[in-house]
Amino acid sequence: MNIFKNDSFLLASIPIISFIGAYIFELGYANEFGYPHELIELDLKLIIISLFCSFILLVPAYAYYYTFLALFIRAEKEFRFIGASLTFSLPGVAMVYIAGMTNTFMNYFVVVCLLMGAIPLILALVKHRTLDWRKAFNAEATREGYAEVTSRFDDNAIPRARDKFYAFIFLCFAGAIFLFMIRGAGTITANMKTDYHTFYLDEKEVAIIAAYGDHLILGGVSEDMFDKSIFVISKSSDSIKDLKSARFENFLSRL
Repeated sequence: MNIFKNDSFLLASIPIISFIGAYIFELGYANEFGYPHELIELDLKLIIISLFCSFILLVPAYAYYYTFLALFIRAEKEFRFIGASLTFSLPGVAMVYIAGMTNTFMNYFVVVCLLMGAIPLILALVKHRTLDWRKAFNAEATREGYAEVTSRFDDNAIPRARDKFYAFIFLCFAGAIFLFMIRGAGTITANMKTDYHTFYLDEKEVAIIAAYGDHLILGGVSEDMFDKSIFVISKSSDSIKDLKSARFENFLSRL
């Protein structure tokens, strides 16, 4: 029996996967501010928020990889020709997210890869002097040796042990990359955040940067920027008074 087709197994794995995803997201967030991972405590509310932020930020990556796979498995060679042009930036898109979009070189690298992928498509349209993209891409794919296929997969084929092993290795690798991308989503969230609540703690302005369990993680504020100092206090502390809403455009941002 294939456990991945077992409804009970899938339902039981959802809480575990959700917890791991949320924790990885919070690791990325915590790393940017520099507070210890031991302070991270997850509850249902935080898990939902973390997963929601991860989903929203990773939508472009989802769309990119889904488009690539959808094109690559098509039988028509003109679609596979388009899919091949997307392979230039496959690793780059993942690396941009893993770096939390804070690596300028990687950001430009992906842009260059996308342009390199677009060049063959544009040249095909220019070469065949037509806006009929299917006709142009079909002709170019034929010239490059692409062949029409009736089916990309045989649903009745019995997978061999070697095939299962390769599939397992691929899933482990893809899963690891995905987790690193979720951590990158936490990094992006930390850098994009601009709205904070502030107050004075022993005559020093601090901003609430995170809340876990019964304690708050505070970051020191200097000239409307994070000064890399971290404080931890209880939510019931008498020091919390005169809370104000503040907007810091460059509090932490490196984007």
